[in-house]
Amino acid sequence: MAGGGPPGWPALPPSRRVNVTGGVLAIREAHGTGGGAPILLLHGLTATADLNWFGVLDDLASEHTVIAPDLPGHGSSPIGDRRDLISVARDVGQVLASQVTRPAVVVGFSMGGAVAQLLARDRPELVRALVLCSSAATFGAHRSAAGRGMARIRAAAVEGALRAPAPARRAIGGVLQSVTVRRTARRGDPSPLQAWARSQLLRSDPLGVAIMRDALHAFDSRAWVRSLEVPIASIITTSDAVIPPDSQRWLARAER
Repeated sequence: MAGGGPPGWPALPPSRRVNVTGGVLAIREAHGTGGGAPILLLHGLTATADLNWFGVLDDLASEHTVIAPDLPGHGSSPIGDRRDLISVARDVGQVLASQVTRPAVVVGFSMGGAVAQLLARDRPELVRALVLCSSAATFGAHRSAAGRGMARIRAAAVEGALRAPAPARRAIGGVLQSVTVRRTARRGDPSPLQAWARSQLLRSDPLGVAIMRDALHAFDSRAWVRSLEVPIASIITTSDAVIPPDSQRWLARAER
């Protein structure tokens, strides 16, 4: 069924759940009447397909078949068995192969850009071109040894929380979720659009998001990104406080 979408914007295309190797992925899909190449939209960490792409879905769907999945742990997609971005790319590739009959333009924002790179490496027959937005070849290289150690401790704690009794999982998840909303929502903005954006952040599984955060920090394409044999365009967000612009520029230079 079609989703409500933010106030004042067109209704979002229908959503459904697709079974894949690692569990389930929820996808929005729209089938345009034009002849444009299929488009796969991959959102960033903590976001959902709806939150990342609501502003472009309607326009793109007029000419293209568009598929926008909630990545594992986000929105309506449970974390399942996915613990790294390679498995996420595998499952996204299964969805894409089942829905379109020709290679797609894969658009990835931040974490979605990492998944897009892996998809182009592992399933090149599915990818016509990449558009990487606010993305990088590595997301954890700037961390100190102490930071990497803390990441390992946090990952172990998250896995322990997943095995904890349900009340403990909910309590831990609630704390993680409140931190995510506080960090990413616009403070002091009472608008209906911002209220809808906060509701999107609350749809995700906070423990699943934490797992994907650690998976993103383990991602590193520097040794192989230059070997990708598809056209690549980069959109660099020069005032980005999360993905350093220099990391984005390194990726853009590596694509040449």
